[in-house]
Amino acid sequence: MKIIIFIILFCFGLSYFIGVSSFPWLSSSQDFLWFLGLILYLGVFYQKEVKLPKIILPVFLICLIPFIQFIFGQVYFLSTAFFSFCFVFGFLVSLFYGYNSHHLADKNKIIQYIAYFFTLIGLISSLFAIAQWLQISHPYILNLSHNRPYANLGQPNHLATLLMMSICSVVFLYERHGYKWFLCVPLLVLDTYALALTQSRTTWVIIIILLTVYVFKKINFQRASTAKIIFLSLALYVFLFIFNAEIAEYLKLVAPIPLEDRINGGFARIEMWKHMYYAIMQHPWFGYGWFQTTIAQFEGVLLFKNEGNLSSAHNIMIDLILWVGIPFGILLIFYSLYLIKVIICNIKTTDELYVFIMMLCILVHAQLEYPLYYSYFLFPLGFFVGVLLINCNVNTISINEKLKQVTFLFSIIFYALIFQQYDQWLTNLGYASGMENTGQSQNKQSVIFSQFADRAEFIVAKVDKQYAEDKLDSFEHYVVSQPSYYNLFKMAQIFYFNQDWVKANYYFEVSNALYNKKTLFKDLSKIDTHQSNNIASLFLKKHDDLSAPNMK
Repeated sequence: MKIIIFIILFCFGLSYFIGVSSFPWLSSSQDFLWFLGLILYLGVFYQKEVKLPKIILPVFLICLIPFIQFIFGQVYFLSTAFFSFCFVFGFLVSLFYGYNSHHLADKNKIIQYIAYFFTLIGLISSLFAIAQWLQISHPYILNLSHNRPYANLGQPNHLATLLMMSICSVVFLYERHGYKWFLCVPLLVLDTYALALTQSRTTWVIIIILLTVYVFKKINFQRASTAKIIFLSLALYVFLFIFNAEIAEYLKLVAPIPLEDRINGGFARIEMWKHMYYAIMQHPWFGYGWFQTTIAQFEGVLLFKNEGNLSSAHNIMIDLILWVGIPFGILLIFYSLYLIKVIICNIKTTDELYVFIMMLCILVHAQLEYPLYYSYFLFPLGFFVGVLLINCNVNTISINEKLKQVTFLFSIIFYALIFQQYDQWLTNLGYASGMENTGQSQNKQSVIFSQFADRAEFIVAKVDKQYAEDKLDSFEHYVVSQPSYYNLFKMAQIFYFNQDWVKANYYFEVSNALYNKKTLFKDLSKIDTHQSNNIASLFLKKHDDLSAPNMK
């Protein structure tokens, strides 16, 4: 049993350090590790009486929404519906594991292990981030591609949230379990230093929220020195953040983003949310389909300008409304708020407060970006919720042993199938990239990776060929779900040579508006014979744009 638990924790921990994967599924390595851990975790509960809180049964119904939308043609690809189901179901499973974790050890012991885990993960990540800042090259550390360290997560704000969770864990171990100051203070210094280097605005919001919790909860620390350590860490963070540029200049390192730019740059979110508000008003009742925020932006870009390809509204509540419409989106939000309210009303110990704060770090981040698109934040959030529901006196239903066995069997089969097919599709997409605009397709189809099949077909498609109506519809579905400039311009060219001037002009105008281009309509007649779009380079590991969410 201990060996299995060690393997599970190793998989979870490794996901924070394995680095980003190749296009098109940038977080595939992390996701495969987390799903493997979740599957193995089910074996830990073999022959144990486990229960599911009835209060989370609506999450299972939410899992089915992508499939329902696919049946009615709102979600374009079965792969989108399938992987959306997998991630929401994975969240449900992690919540279920958290609720039943007391079968493995005392609840407070489980919470202590959580603190150990994130303390260790935060320590290693902070060392990676500082090494990046010092421009120390190492084969197991991603190279710094801009001026904000991100360790191996590929995103500075993700690192900032992880470090906030690590700092909370260190403070918890110091306060609750009496760890010595000479162990905890160096850890806090390293985490705080790396946190300041990320220059994350999300951190500011999290700190304000945590200070608000401290005041309203009237937290009384058992150790008088705990409050001093917290505020000294806060002072160190402010000092390093303000004088980061001077320190970097003195050490002749990469200059950070100017403080004024970090303060003023956050207003771009407001313009983005305005655009999403207008997009919601275009489809208020049923939305655009699960995980199809890009379509919301695509359809409205000519009505209200918002540049760039956005895979997320950078706010999970807005994303939900975009995906399922106002009525059901608001229902999902109120259900989530009710669940949080139940948890808050039953927090009675320091251990539970610590887990709630860890949950808050992720949830606050989710209001400003898209951390819940990533398994290494989504599934821990589910586990935290499950742990906090243990003492909430909610009604439960028992899970049959045979149901656990069947779930385990199907999970293993689908996991192996997905792993094998994704590896094969990377090869197929690499072939397609080499055959760009030649028409030489392999004509391979896939149920699980249906979007990849259309991607490969679109890459090799000749722009000056005549296509049937159903093939053009297939191309359109792919392009609106992945509206890169290359895809939009090529779609416009295909319609141009198929003499559909209206659609050709529409995709041409969208490509110019979305990416602030000034291409001329007559350029559609020019056929690129030199494959200068460098599609093949997308399938190499690259870290120039590591902020984009994973594409599933």
